[in-house]
Amino acid sequence: MRDKGLLLIITIVALVFNGPIPCQATEIDWSGSIFIEEAFQDSDRSHMNIINLKMGIFAGEKENGVVLLQLQAPGRDPKTLEEVGYILDVYQAYIDLLINSSTMIRAGRQKISWGTGFNWNPTNYLGADQNRADFMVDRPGVDALDLEFNWNNALIVLVLKTQDSWYETGKALKVNWWLSGADFSLSCYQKGDGRGLGAEFGMTVGDCVTYGEVAAKVGSRRFYIHENSEMERASDRLYLHALVGANQVLNDNLTLIVEYYYNQEGWNHREAEAFFDYLDTLTASERITALGKKGALLAELRQNYLSFTISKTDLIEDLTLSGNILWNVDDHSYQIRPALQYDLTQNTFFAVNANLNYGKSRTEFGALPYNSYINARLAFHF
Repeated sequence: MRDKGLLLIITIVALVFNGPIPCQATEIDWSGSIFIEEAFQDSDRSHMNIINLKMGIFAGEKENGVVLLQLQAPGRDPKTLEEVGYILDVYQAYIDLLINSSTMIRAGRQKISWGTGFNWNPTNYLGADQNRADFMVDRPGVDALDLEFNWNNALIVLVLKTQDSWYETGKALKVNWWLSGADFSLSCYQKGDGRGLGAEFGMTVGDCVTYGEVAAKVGSRRFYIHENSEMERASDRLYLHALVGANQVLNDNLTLIVEYYYNQEGWNHREAEAFFDYLDTLTASERITALGKKGALLAELRQNYLSFTISKTDLIEDLTLSGNILWNVDDHSYQIRPALQYDLTQNTFFAVNANLNYGKSRTEFGALPYNSYINARLAFHF
């Protein structure tokens, strides 16, 4: 019923602003990629084949769309080490309607990634979180209606993420201004009990880009331990989330990104100790399940984090080296993620990346059951 309502809204808007859409030739553009992935963890080896298929549909000057499918063949998931069968995901499926030169509507499953940060995005209220365990995995789409309006040097964006009721429907509004060498935005959102205000900025000085985000939120869901049992509750107080970062080009093809993230909603020392006391009572498989719930909060479990990312393209011809360190400032555990990518041809590359976790057993990265693993990928784009 919810999807029918969204489709009805799209149809009404299209008819009101554009009138009936006449039949016309439709151009379809196909592209895609095939990934063959091998993962090595201790003495274990896992295998996965993934096919991404993207279809662009161009029906005229004012209407077009995109469908992005991902097919996962039977194999062993490198992240969970579980055997999986065929999985077909619709990552994106949306249509664009250009109402006039300054107004556009996008409806359907789409990628929403508000914010300026590389690792964290406090103002990405309704979009999917960045996969900090593997940056080669793109954010999945969410079902939403996106309305964008350009006005002078400002962009006004309204996003609706539909649910069964208007109260539960996610609503986010952002106004972005472009200034000389900088941009600034203000935003707000409401979704059920969750609501908040935020701001973003970005500024370029020479070869350095500085940026930041801040958001004050209330009503988000928090996972915690109470009387040795897993619980989840909506926070009833206002929490601050803030990010500041810099992207500096050091010399030819060498880039350094440094970010600091403050998460007031993260566990304090007492809450973290309660969680690790609880883990000590679980079997190995139960620990994986419990940590899987925490996994969505990777690098958001505690309150203070630093990230350092460095990349060097064309170290030799067609070879890129990069590395990232995520450091939990509160418990001093950290994750090192080196990566290498070699472009075999214009459409084919081979990549190797590793996740190496370090820390004591009662720390965020030290408690991960898969302490270290290496992924190898062969990708072909067509």
